[in-house]
Amino acid sequence: MLGVFIVGGLLWGSFLNLVGHRLLSGQSLWGPRSQCPLCRSVIAWYDLVPVFSYIVLGGRCRSCKKPISFLYPFVECFTAIAAAALWFDLYVFGAITPFELLGRGVAYCLLLSGFIVATRTDLEALVVPRVIIWLMAAVGMIASVFGFLPVTVLASGIGAVVGYGSLWLLNYCSRVFTGREGIGEGDMELLAVIGLFWGPVGVWASTLISSCLGILFAFMYLTLTGQGRHTRIPFIPFMAASVIIFLFAQEYIMAFLF
Repeated sequence: MLGVFIVGGLLWGSFLNLVGHRLLSGQSLWGPRSQCPLCRSVIAWYDLVPVFSYIVLGGRCRSCKKPISFLYPFVECFTAIAAAALWFDLYVFGAITPFELLGRGVAYCLLLSGFIVATRTDLEALVVPRVIIWLMAAVGMIASVFGFLPVTVLASGIGAVVGYGSLWLLNYCSRVFTGREGIGEGDMELLAVIGLFWGPVGVWASTLISSCLGILFAFMYLTLTGQGRHTRIPFIPFMAASVIIFLFAQEYIMAFLF
């Protein structure tokens, strides 16, 4: 069953790549067929096999021979890892009824998909399409009301307020003391989404994990590239990673705290 989730994750990741790219470019999600963004040649179906096609083509377009963005295999592999985390949460920790299992599975799938699309767009253009945030927030609220999530409706609401408010406060302090925006609006809203799904505990865990990952990566990246400390580094990929890690470990976190 785990293998099915991983293969499905690779295929779904290919679709999420398309969603992220087309949201940025303003293209319809329903057409036309996938094209090379550089030479505009239509990509054949056998060149769309997740990860495998990228390796076979040597990371280059079959038609124009120009490099294919690393984001394509990265997002596909990232989605496969997310699918494994979803399987782990639902079937290893999933002591819930079949109805709750279905509802939670759909809700978590949409949450992970939204974060992966946001990761794709943040890495490519340092933006997050607002429609993605709205979709995840709506899913979180509906899932909370129907009892699909491991938190109460009250905890979900408090989590959203704590998630948004904590980053807003940090950003306010950054403006006061440095005169610079330290945190983007999208980061605040996405942490509020995490709060909707997992309450204040989820906000705390996500903030801790994503901050540690972000600081470690920033230190390594700035050291290796020699860039200044004001270099903008996408933070949403680390938030997405924290969501995946929390899916793997939320039962342990909850047990430790409560």
